[in-house]
Amino acid sequence: MVESDLIIRLWLVRVLEEADFHVVDFDSADRALIHLGRHATGVIMIFTGVGLPGVFDGANLAQVARISWPWVTVVVTQEAGSLSEDLPVDTIVMSKPLEDDGVLASALLAEQRDVLRRTLSS
Repeated sequence: MVESDLIIRLWLVRVLEEADFHVVDFDSADRALIHLGRHATGVIMIFTGVGLPGVFDGANLAQVARISWPWVTVVVTQEAGSLSEDLPVDTIVMSKPLEDDGVLASALLAEQRDVLRRTLSS
């Protein structure tokens, strides 16, 4: 979970943890990338906003993830009506305001994709 707004980040973490997902959260893509460099094999989804402080923003994070960890489902949130042209083609884009059901649906999709990937590779 990568979100610079603490209140939104805590809400998103709570929603996912209440559904039994293990969540690691960061306030910047820079910090998330450090974690991913060390622990990406255990990650099934990156959920990030577009606008983040630091060297990398959400679009940059999505691009690096697609190249470095192609099995990870990337979900990017943005303001309704805005368009980010820098996102990889298979990025899931969710418009704000977010709702619990949409957040959970994206996590369940990531989980199903991971199960399918593991099944096909074994």
